[in-house]
Amino acid sequence: MNISKMALVSLAALIACAVTAAGLTGEEAVEEAVKFEEMLSALPDQIKSLESFEPTETTETIDGIEYTIATYTDPESGKTLKKVYDPDGKLFRSEFSDPQANLALATVYDQEGNPISETMMTTDEEGNPLRSTEITHNPDGTTTYTTVDYTESEDNKVTTTVAAGGDITDPQDIIEMTVETQPGLPRPPDEHTCPNTGQSEIDL
Repeated sequence: MNISKMALVSLAALIACAVTAAGLTGEEAVEEAVKFEEMLSALPDQIKSLESFEPTETTETIDGIEYTIATYTDPESGKTLKKVYDPDGKLFRSEFSDPQANLALATVYDQEGNPISETMMTTDEEGNPLRSTEITHNPDGTTTYTTVDYTESEDNKVTTTVAAGGDITDPQDIIEMTVETQPGLPRPPDEHTCPNTGQSEIDL
């Protein structure tokens, strides 16, 4: 479903075009994007607080490249911050998680340290994914917002492209909005220990 900019008269008209009988709506996707941006604006304070703790350092090899990972943990709240550095010492990726709020945020950076993309994932108490929103900063200055609702089986993905310097809540700044179906993430099987054999078994 493509919505041309000429057809955008009001935000209500825009999201009405993206509403389906069931699934994620354009209105919900915009609300998720706004919520995510508000969270991003408050994130620096949380990161600064976590960086006051002594980090643990590990290394991990990905595609033949060894990365250094610094992990900061707040023992009281359980919040963690992971910073992944490339061999040149440049920040490649950061991961923030808040187990009490059941959310995780991952940011990927370019060689200059500017964010390329930011992804927020919310989960239920068992860690199963509920919704994710990704903000991608495109080379042409436009911004792409991708929201997926994993609790819906159809029409669960809304992708919105916003003009350079634009605001997703302003219909005049929205270049395109599409609704499509993305398969939900598989739920983890139930694993337990057999009382007779003592071995781990998985219920499919």
